[in-house]
Amino acid sequence: MANVSDNSTAIFFEDQASDARAAEIRRFRKRIFVENKGWKLRVNGEEERDDYDACGAILCGLWQDKHLIGSFRAQRCDRPYLSAEVFSHLSDNQPLPKASDAWEISRFAAAPNRSDAGVQLYALLIAFAQTRSARCLIAVADMQHERLMRRLGIVTRRYGESKQVGTDRFQKPIFAVLGEIPIASQPAALLEKLTQRLQNVEIIDETLVLGHIALSA
Repeated sequence: MANVSDNSTAIFFEDQASDARAAEIRRFRKRIFVENKGWKLRVNGEEERDDYDACGAILCGLWQDKHLIGSFRAQRCDRPYLSAEVFSHLSDNQPLPKASDAWEISRFAAAPNRSDAGVQLYALLIAFAQTRSARCLIAVADMQHERLMRRLGIVTRRYGESKQVGTDRFQKPIFAVLGEIPIASQPAALLEKLTQRLQNVEIIDETLVLGHIALSA
């Protein structure tokens, strides 16, 4: 399996600030979610796109040797966001947050057979949260992603039990769980390990004044 190399770059940018990069990510999402996984999502031509790509969304793309190998979307929770408006029925235990120190992560996608890219994306999630002093990251995760987070040692907290949220084009049921990654609860050893996974990745955050993320364990 290939590893993320010194030629890797992660870029955070506002969805409407770079049409070309945003379109590349939406085409990537269509390949991953619609073509590979068979999810029934809204498609416009070669792009997967929904209403939450606007409203101040921040996109993250991970490129290796100029090839996109992973991406996710971040949305501040004091604005309309997918989990609260579409998947609130997955929360049995508490109301979903509506605060500026909570961020939703959605459309988390890694290239097939690139589990290294998935780990890098989780490291980028934590780095993103730290630069914004986020209290937590909210997400609807399928069972595969929840298992990966547990293997990595990422501390999560469910808002409810897993439930079926639909079927794919093969009529196979899709189960998901809604919950959060509480940033302050992450073990120091985990944060150090994830920081090390980003040592060979150039990280550019165009939404910050300085334009770069400062990483610390």
